[in-house]
Amino acid sequence: MEFTPVLLIVRILLPFLLNIFRLCYLGDRLLTSASVTVDGVMQCTKNQSGPLFHKFCEMINNTATCDPFFDASETYTKPGIPGLTSDVFSGKCLFSSAKIVDLQNVNKTIESY
Repeated sequence: MEFTPVLLIVRILLPFLLNIFRLCYLGDRLLTSASVTVDGVMQCTKNQSGPLFHKFCEMINNTATCDPFFDASETYTKPGIPGLTSDVFSGKCLFSSAKIVDLQNVNKTIESY
C-alpha cells in the first residue's frame, strides 16, 4: 500500500479529536447531537431542565411521566466524532485526493516506514 500524508494526518489527529468530542448515550442508544444540544452546549443529562427530559417525559399535574426506557437507563458520554459513522474505518474510504485507502491497514503501513 502506498503511504500518503493523509494517512499520517488521520493517525495523528484521530486520538486528538476523540479527546475533544464526546457522544451522548442513553442506555445503549447513541443519541443525536441535536437531541442533547442547547445553545451549542451538550447536555447529556436526565435533569428536568434538559432536552432529554423534555423529549422523553411530560409533566401532568406537576408529576413527571416518562418513557420506561428513559426511566430505566442512565446517560453517559464516550469519546467519538459526531457525524462520523463507524463504517468509515471498517472498510475503504475515499479521500479528496481520489485515492481509495484501506484504513484497516493504516497502522501496518505507517509502522513499516
